Amino acid sequence: MKRIRQWLNTLAACFLLFFNSEVMGINENSEVLIVAQESSPTNLDPNLNSNEGIRGVVWNIYDRLVTFDIKELPNGVMTFDHKNIKPELAESWEYEKDETSLIFHLHKDAKFHDGTPVTAHDVKWSLDRAVSLDRTIHSKADYSSVVMRLGGYTNPDQFIVIDDYTIKIQLPRKDKLALPTLGFPVPCICNSKLAKQHATEKDPWAIEWLSTHSAGGGAFKIESFIPGVKIVYVRNDDWKSGPLPKLKKIIVYIIPSSDIRKRMLEQNSIDVCFEIPLEDAIELKKTGKYKVFSIPIESSMRYLDMNVKIPPFNDLKVRQAIAYAIPYEEIFKSVAERGMKLYGAPRLSGSNEWPQPTTFYTDFEKAKKLLIEANYPKGFKTDLYIDMGTLGSVEGIAVLIQESLKKIGVDVTIHKVRGIDWGEAISRKDMPMVINSFGSWLNYPDYFFLWNYSGINSVFNTMNYQSSEMDKYIKGTLDASNVGEYETNVNGMIEKALTDIPRIPLFQMFLDVALQPNVHGYVFWFFRQLSFTSMYKSPEAPADKIIPPYNIKK
Repeated sequence: MKRIRQWLNTLAACFLLFFNSEVMGINENSEVLIVAQESSPTNLDPNLNSNEGIRGVVWNIYDRLVTFDIKELPNGVMTFDHKNIKPELAESWEYEKDETSLIFHLHKDAKFHDGTPVTAHDVKWSLDRAVSLDRTIHSKADYSSVVMRLGGYTNPDQFIVIDDYTIKIQLPRKDKLALPTLGFPVPCICNSKLAKQHATEKDPWAIEWLSTHSAGGGAFKIESFIPGVKIVYVRNDDWKSGPLPKLKKIIVYIIPSSDIRKRMLEQNSIDVCFEIPLEDAIELKKTGKYKVFSIPIESSMRYLDMNVKIPPFNDLKVRQAIAYAIPYEEIFKSVAERGMKLYGAPRLSGSNEWPQPTTFYTDFEKAKKLLIEANYPKGFKTDLYIDMGTLGSVEGIAVLIQESLKKIGVDVTIHKVRGIDWGEAISRKDMPMVINSFGSWLNYPDYFFLWNYSGINSVFNTMNYQSSEMDKYIKGTLDASNVGEYETNVNGMIEKALTDIPRIPLFQMFLDVALQPNVHGYVFWFFRQLSFTSMYKSPEAPADKIIPPYNIKK
């Protein structure tokens, strides 16, 4: 049924693209950008931010108090700079009380899409909402509250309105994550007056309405949204939170088939081909006709998790056996072929670099011996779960693992979970084995471990891993008062993770995107979706540079 729906969505998108008079020849317009991508937002609510498609939408239609600067990498790729925060809705801010209090001063001319002025009351309501939506209210909102909690935001009482254009935020402690968290796609500032008009006693935060409507004030407005098919943005000409974008309209088609997306680019029917597989990136780059960016995602990995609360994965020897039976090289050659291999190191590095390779490699004899030592001489049966929303890259990995584990007597049944249900599935932590991926929005090892290895509500801890020693290391990184203490704790948690091996790292992830030669200003963002504020079309523009007045750091 899912494949039928995907086929119908593809057919509908192609029909719209090639036959709708509204878009015929529109890619010749320098103020209109046409995009084809795989991921589709499941809704428009900034706090039901459980899939990548949603993050791209809310980033473009909402503002946050702050954002991140842009820098140029040595290879010419433009990327966000997580160490340099710059204003968005807040024109300035300052710390008080040993950096346990933040005061933000808002732009006084900022307005929402309907013309309503943005005030500190809207900021408070939005931040209250972001920390209050937990699983007791809505099963898919837990992700939002975790993002906020890891930045030190847990309670609406922390947000205090001083006047219409000033808001104070109390922090539980001095925290390096507090300010950058406010620049994430989650703490978007909503038009509280508009949202409250659609709230009810059973739905005090207007979840149902905000799932299908926007209450934003960002650089772009939603003109139309057909889930799984098409999103149309138009520029917000009254946007005051940054340089006015050059693009006036963006049409995004959701095309599950990478082959069709590639053909659209080759036929000049689209300007941007996003989320392309490796083989397409290589082929398109060889033609010399397109701009193709292959960008390593910081602090990221594709991995196999084993649920340590479900036998036999509660046994370290079993986990080690699985780690020795993974066909690492086959997986790497089939879906990666570049970047960091996260296996086969002669020894653990002892450094605080993350990610880093494990000492495991493919050795079936070692794997079989470990299973015998664990009292599983004939192997066992188990289940492996994957996200249907990422079938393009994950299904092949799952099949390779299934075939390889069969050689040591482990009979694996592969289960495909609908993309819309994946967030809920991983939160239950009841799947024996999971293939998933994670990329930290901040390139800090401790931030990765907070999300993945902490025994307290780590969203991506599908290993169900709990260790008091690990939690001590993680807490130590947050409380560290000097560099040496911080590095000691980081080294400890990395060694603990790669020794206990509840998660088997496979490889570092890349993001591939192809653009027509007249498309410029692409920036790689940590949430791995497109930001349209810096993009533009021009045959004369210098390649891959951001138009002024963006400040590009070398």
